[in-house]
Amino acid sequence: MTGIYIVLLSAALLLAAAGWRQKKKLYQAADQMLEQILKREPIEQPDMQEGQRSALASKMIRVQEALACEVDRAEQEKEQVKSLISNMSHQLKTPLSSVMMYQELLEGSLEEEQRAGFLAKMKLQLDRIDWILQSLFQMVRLEQGAIQFDAGRASLKETLAAAVSAVYGKAEKKEITIATEPFTDCFLWHNPKWTAEVFVNLLENAIKYSAAGSQIEISVHPLELFT
Repeated sequence: MTGIYIVLLSAALLLAAAGWRQKKKLYQAADQMLEQILKREPIEQPDMQEGQRSALASKMIRVQEALACEVDRAEQEKEQVKSLISNMSHQLKTPLSSVMMYQELLEGSLEEEQRAGFLAKMKLQLDRIDWILQSLFQMVRLEQGAIQFDAGRASLKETLAAAVSAVYGKAEKKEITIATEPFTDCFLWHNPKWTAEVFVNLLENAIKYSAAGSQIEISVHPLELFT
């Protein structure tokens, strides 16, 4: 009977030692995989016969992929913020330069009618600056899911008129004429303020890269699905 106990004890010790060695190998494998995750190195998928190590590797690979997605998302958000700041800086340049130009003109000797006209244009540009700043705050809230972007059926003619009015001072300074072909007004689904800003950007580039004394032409073409 003593011999049987010794054999059973030896077998138990061998199984314990084997289990300890297996756990040690598993721990070493996990440590290696974590190191690969930190270094952004690919994790090798072991042979399926290795059982626990293979299952551990599969989970680690999923963790690595999830972390990679989070890093990519963070980088995209960072680029979006940079683009937003750059865009807003660009948007503010035109109304600010227009306000400065109107201020210089108002300091000169003007007739009352001219002065009233420049003051009205200055107010329009100040309103635009206020709208851009408010829009910046709204975009932050939009990003946070606090508000929804609103759009609806609105007059295209009014949206274009607002855009042309915003760049009128710059065009006049270069003696550039902005001519819009006559068209029947249509009510399109859009956000008038934001769409006007798109037109403003296009018109600003047209003014910037057109020769002095030239003409910028705007035409509207209604098609089957869009205008």
